[in-house]
Amino acid sequence: MAATQSEAVIIKGVRGGLLVLLDDQIAWDDLLAELDQRVQANQSFFSGAKVTANLGGRPLDKDELSAFIEALGHHQMTLDMVVSTDDGTRYAATRLELKSRAPSFVGGAAGRLAGSLLRSKPDDEAKHEVAVASLLAEEISGEAMFVRRTMRSGQRLRHDSDICIVGDVNAGAEVVAGGDVVVWGSLRGMVHAGASGNDKAVICALVLAPTILRIAEVAGHGPAPEPHKRHIRILGLGGKPEAERAYPEIAHVVGGNIVVERWK
Repeated sequence: MAATQSEAVIIKGVRGGLLVLLDDQIAWDDLLAELDQRVQANQSFFSGAKVTANLGGRPLDKDELSAFIEALGHHQMTLDMVVSTDDGTRYAATRLELKSRAPSFVGGAAGRLAGSLLRSKPDDEAKHEVAVASLLAEEISGEAMFVRRTMRSGQRLRHDSDICIVGDVNAGAEVVAGGDVVVWGSLRGMVHAGASGNDKAVICALVLAPTILRIAEVAGHGPAPEPHKRHIRILGLGGKPEAERAYPEIAHVVGGNIVVERWK
């Protein structure tokens, strides 16, 4: 689904300036036009601000980043830092003498991200993005990967730390993380958390229905749930039909087995 204008450009006031989150699935020229419109609507507030821009996975060259800097300059705004998962975009930022880095989260990224998102209203995606943006704005350590798109069949995503996805993971897609995996959407593909051997890793999703699920060296199986714990579903043993599970779920290792519980 294409993003609406309100979702395409999200501006968040943070300590020392502004965080601008730009949808990496929207045409670059359209984004610049939308940004210009948003800033013009409140020129006095934005004038003089230093900007950290999160560009997601969008590949940009030096000339495209220069156009972005020029667009901000028209409103007396300064691009201070570029946050991107794309190596080429970060290199272009360096050539323009800008600070650049990959998205970062503190330890326990999955829990903090999940809590922020779940406190937002399910029907308000813009609020979800602001919750994510506020995390990205912090100066924190521990590299994590933030992906803002739907993963389709045949696509693979691998990272040696946490992976946070705002979008769906369709059947046939693969996600492998050294740490936690958080999916703010439906997880229907293959997912492997704690791939470096971390059996404390967790997997969270709004709809948790993977074709294959692993945490460290543990596959999804375990003992049948007790009658008074019907809200717990053990992978590989059926459980409630997906249509009846109208709540997010979290998978973690308990006693050598993967247990899936309500994520709250």
